[in-house]
Amino acid sequence: MEPARQKIFARRALAAFVLLCGTWLAQLDYGRKISTNVLDLIPATEQSPELALIRGFANDVQARVMLFALRDAKSPGTAPGVAAALLAAELGRSPLFAEAAVIGDSSGQAALGREIFAQRFQLLLPSWLAERERDFARSGLAPEKFADWLAERSAAELEKFLNRPEASAMQDLALADPLLLVPTLLDRARGIAEPAAGGGDHALVWARLRVSPLAEEGQKPVFAVIDAAMQRVQSAHPGVELEWSGINRFAAASRARIESEMSFLNLVSLAAVLGVSCIFVRRIHKILHLVPVILLSIMGAWTAATLCFERLHILVFVIGSLLSGVAIDYGFYIYMQPSLRPDEPYAAKLRRLLKPLLASCLTTVIGFSLLLFSELPLIRQIGLFVSAGLLCALGSAMLYFAQLERPLLEGRQFGAIGAGRERPALRRGVWFLFFAAMALACVGPFFLHWRDDIRQLDMPSPELHTNEEKVRRLFGEKSTGAVYVTQGKSVSEARANLENFLRYEALVAPGAAATSLGLILPTEEDRNQLPARVKAR
Repeated sequence: MEPARQKIFARRALAAFVLLCGTWLAQLDYGRKISTNVLDLIPATEQSPELALIRGFANDVQARVMLFALRDAKSPGTAPGVAAALLAAELGRSPLFAEAAVIGDSSGQAALGREIFAQRFQLLLPSWLAERERDFARSGLAPEKFADWLAERSAAELEKFLNRPEASAMQDLALADPLLLVPTLLDRARGIAEPAAGGGDHALVWARLRVSPLAEEGQKPVFAVIDAAMQRVQSAHPGVELEWSGINRFAAASRARIESEMSFLNLVSLAAVLGVSCIFVRRIHKILHLVPVILLSIMGAWTAATLCFERLHILVFVIGSLLSGVAIDYGFYIYMQPSLRPDEPYAAKLRRLLKPLLASCLTTVIGFSLLLFSELPLIRQIGLFVSAGLLCALGSAMLYFAQLERPLLEGRQFGAIGAGRERPALRRGVWFLFFAAMALACVGPFFLHWRDDIRQLDMPSPELHTNEEKVRRLFGEKSTGAVYVTQGKSVSEARANLENFLRYEALVAPGAAATSLGLILPTEEDRNQLPARVKAR
């Protein structure tokens, strides 16, 4: 091919490559295509109970809860309830929030209490009667004496309840509910019904997101809504200050840190390449011809990865950004290789270098292609990203230097071959560095500590953790208790598992008090046996 036609062909091929890749990358929705969710690092088919529980918690409604504590600096000692109500209303207007409510508003609790009281015989009587039967069975009395025993015990419990200080406020309730179904439930759920610890000079707002806090739409857009709501609140109440917390704050901070690390690694990689080039290259400005090769390789890697995978984790691009340090090698090899004779055409020079170039590229690509067989999505994505980038780096280097008049990057001359004999100190220094590098390569891996535990995938942020602890203390959370989760394929199965857990807890920790709103619902067994028990008694 003639040199002129060769240049035209190379430029058209590079322009077509840039056009295709640029068109594809320009139309992508990067918010949906690139994930910062740590759960995307775990295989979807992973069956480990611990990972399944973590994934369930992250996708659970509780993970979307946000907590807000307001304080009026101009009126210390007084909770800004009006400002809290305004903030809840502003948040509730946003489509990003499913609901927002002021903590301490008893209207919802009152409605729930009325509903439970109205259905106390359907909800509470089956469990109450089954528990009394079990207590009677442990007494050893004859079955026919159960009715008398139950009447005496119910009367004793009613008398004991009426002697309690709070009974004066519940006299009407006791008359309408002599079996004390509702008061018994309140006693067992007293830990849940405790008011938040905010009180004092803080007004508390509880809110729930419609979107996932780990997704991009659950972070910056939500923060913008909160800022706008607080501007509205502070315009009406200038002295109000806000402290708030949510999982999305940690996710956003983690995302910002990853993005900054990606930029930092790219700059460090580029600086390292320039530093090495300054040592070995005579004319530094000529290495700018290597920049298009690196950019084209990264563009090709992005295009191939986004084409092959529906969703990629941002760590793929963080680790894959180091591709620039490898992609530049092919350009250096072609660019610094001198011609055999002054009139040697570029095509002849390239044919002479093609075998070592292909051997170097394909062996590296094959090595990274083995990562495609990994079970971890992140490893597969990195393998494809780097493999595609290396192939694009080789192809773009071959085409780019075909359009230069004289593609030659001259290196520095460091002296004659025998200079090492004339400078023994320099020679000893080189050997010392060589052996030190060898020792580090052999011994260093034994001092590595893998941090591949899902519990260690946490971003160290003392400020956020301090804020989280402070806000949750205002909402009444304590470190003296533990939370256990019972689940099932249906409500009945989950309730049965709760009953089994409570029995187990009573055996292993007799003095512990366990509370749950699940106690409102009867077990399926107790509900089914209620008609027979009532008829028999």
